[in-house]
Amino acid sequence: MSKYPVFDHKVPGDDAAQQFLAHQIETHAGAKLKGQPLVAKMETEFALRRRLVISFQPATLPRITVVSYAGNHELASADLARIMQKVAAGEGYTDRRFRSLTELNLRPAYEEHGMYRVKFPGITAQNVDPSSVAVTVAIEEGATEVRIGTALFGTRALPPHPTA
Repeated sequence: MSKYPVFDHKVPGDDAAQQFLAHQIETHAGAKLKGQPLVAKMETEFALRRRLVISFQPATLPRITVVSYAGNHELASADLARIMQKVAAGEGYTDRRFRSLTELNLRPAYEEHGMYRVKFPGITAQNVDPSSVAVTVAIEEGATEVRIGTALFGTRALPPHPTA
């Protein structure tokens, strides 16, 4: 038996349909929403193909209070925080939006340092209180690559840290 209710209604792609779906989700999610209504947001997802996604989320999202980074060596946590502060300050937290902001803003910072294979394999959020979350971003920096023009000429090991 599925933990999700069977949804076998055909609905048009308009505001009334979004409200109907939001009500169905509110009914099912009940206590987890703590009395908050759901809202439908249109979002763009840039994967292999650009596509529109309707995201149902609580009307009031938790705010990000702390962002920490794990696995970063090339860029200091303070530098990463400064980059993300510009785009995520005061924003409500959703996993999809934060992942997108991370890719679109931290990746270019790493690429400026020759780290074209950086990955962000894990982003986790822990509730601090009902209105805020603490987010941890896991980073795999990978090897530094040397680019000349548009050609990639291999990888080199990271240079020793100046304080070593």
